[in-house]
Amino acid sequence: MKKIAAIDIGSNAVRLAIAECEGTKLVITKKLRAPLRLGTEAFDKGIFSQATIKQAVKIFEDFSYAIDHEHVGVVKTVATSAFRDTKNSQDLAAAVKKSCGLTIEAIDGTLEATLVRQAINTKLDLKGKSALMMDIGGGSMELSILHKGVLKGARSFDVGTVRLLQQGNELLLKREKEIEFFIQEHASKLDLTRMIGTGGNFRAMLKLKQRITKLNKVDFVTQSELKDLHTILEHTPYLKRIKKYGMRPDRADVIMPAIDLVLMIGKKVPFKRIYAPNVGLIHGVLIDLCQYKISKIKDITN
Repeated sequence: MKKIAAIDIGSNAVRLAIAECEGTKLVITKKLRAPLRLGTEAFDKGIFSQATIKQAVKIFEDFSYAIDHEHVGVVKTVATSAFRDTKNSQDLAAAVKKSCGLTIEAIDGTLEATLVRQAINTKLDLKGKSALMMDIGGGSMELSILHKGVLKGARSFDVGTVRLLQQGNELLLKREKEIEFFIQEHASKLDLTRMIGTGGNFRAMLKLKQRITKLNKVDFVTQSELKDLHTILEHTPYLKRIKKYGMRPDRADVIMPAIDLVLMIGKKVPFKRIYAPNVGLIHGVLIDLCQYKISKIKDITN
């Protein structure tokens, strides 16, 4: 069976997923993740250093080895906000192409949101339902509004968690009116009681709730619970977040601006629960590579 692979170059990490298409089912057989905070340089200086380019090439060499070892037939590599916003991103792309033969494709926020929605549809039945979809990355945040199963509006905003870490609440305040206008335009008369969150930060929120409550399984988090988590993290130093709550070092700092973003949206959309299906952009890219309409994703690496 022909294998496919997707690579997602984000602002906080690079991810690889290898999968097989079995009819209408996508089976993920291998996943790799490498921390690489491209957003730090992208959103500050607007240029990648040679050290960062070398680090990226090393990651891609490791990924390329795994791709060859798994006998993958088709590979697609997409890059998001940090790559798009950097003047010399083509230098990084050229270095990767020369070293591994892989081509990096920069995608805009609209396509990113579309691919994420494709992935969500394999996990949740949203036919005839309304929801606010929110994807939080390191460089950008995508909002999609669904009403009775129909997309009413989608937009990307440059308020990712790495950006917010660097530029602080000033950036959030600056973008808040744009976000509010978008919500009023597309959702002012809609009853959006559920949020569907994608990206590692949403999964981290659910894991944090599970650790604190000691519940066997956590499917969602409420706004009030999220406020409690924010208070707990606010009084927990960075290193203790890693040790006590098992957070990755590159998650323990960005989780706070992620929660700030969700709570800010919560002031404008009175959703009751936040669901976080274990899918994201990379799953959408894999679905896009398949020849058939995918209705289910099975991850045998978990």
